[in-house]
Amino acid sequence: MDKIGLYGSANRPHLWMKFYNNIRSTNSSEFEIMFVGNVAPGFDLPNNMKYIFSEVKPAQCYYIAATRVDGDYIFNITDDVLYSEGALDKLLYIFKKNEHKELVIGPRYMK
Repeated sequence: MDKIGLYGSANRPHLWMKFYNNIRSTNSSEFEIMFVGNVAPGFDLPNNMKYIFSEVKPAQCYYIAATRVDGDYIFNITDDVLYSEGALDKLLYIFKKNEHKELVIGPRYMK
């Protein structure tokens, strides 16, 4: 099964489990989440959620996370949003349909 690597800058760890549960409960795709930054979570993370401490700027955090996340396809995220039902499954479908490993897909954010 293909795996999606989700990566972002660590800003709001108090929202991470809400984000994680939203992704896990509405998608069948396998995924790993990687956050990098200087705001550490004060709780244990699930096995497919990782955190790396770093005091660099957010853009550099994204780079570190992108190079260390595990996934056949990678997708940048923020830690303060929730996705519509099946969003990862739909992203994986688009990635695979396009048949290009270089493809960059970004979601539309709406209220």
